[in-house]
Amino acid sequence: CPTLVLNPPMNSRLMKEEIFGPILPIITVKNRSEGIKLIKQMETMVGTPLCLYAFTKSHKSFEEITQSCRAGSVLRNDALVHLGNGLIPFGGLGQSGYGACRGPHSFQLFSQALPCMHKPLIPGTDFGGLRYHPMGNGIKMWFLERVGLKLPYIPVVPGVLKWTLGATGIVIILAKVFPAQASSILQPFLISIAEGLEVTAEYLKTMDATNRTETSQVHSSR
Repeated sequence: CPTLVLNPPMNSRLMKEEIFGPILPIITVKNRSEGIKLIKQMETMVGTPLCLYAFTKSHKSFEEITQSCRAGSVLRNDALVHLGNGLIPFGGLGQSGYGACRGPHSFQLFSQALPCMHKPLIPGTDFGGLRYHPMGNGIKMWFLERVGLKLPYIPVVPGVLKWTLGATGIVIILAKVFPAQASSILQPFLISIAEGLEVTAEYLKTMDATNRTETSQVHSSR
């Protein structure tokens, strides 16, 4: 039959080893802060738990617990039912395991992504050999120190940058060949560029929101 053990010694085997049986140790604490401190103490003793079960009606209390305590997964006001959900990842941290599986997460975990980059072999793509030695003490080094090293990271939207550069080159050539029609050539192009920038901005906002959501989920698991 199930056995409840009230306030067992912290150095007992019951508190140091995994329990595969109907035994539940119960540790009483005075408040939530003391409970969080105890969970952190247990993590240093036996490792990060596979799952953290928090029973509370308060969303604020739940957030405090999940932000303060590390675990492979978190469940509120229930136990074990998350194991039956094939759409969310299941896995541990540290001594409780590494990685996560279930559904699409299993495919990502056991698949090796193949990074691939492409540099066009056309004049101008290497900016006149700007990244190659010798750097010297002239305009090349000045540009690298004052400009190149201070440029922010800008994510490239797939396809957009390539087509924008290609279209820009074609329009410049047409404007040079037909100077009389330059204004009629440039006007629709500039409109298209503005629309493209709007689409790019929306894409970057979406990517930023996705990254923030993923970061929040990672923090919640800790």
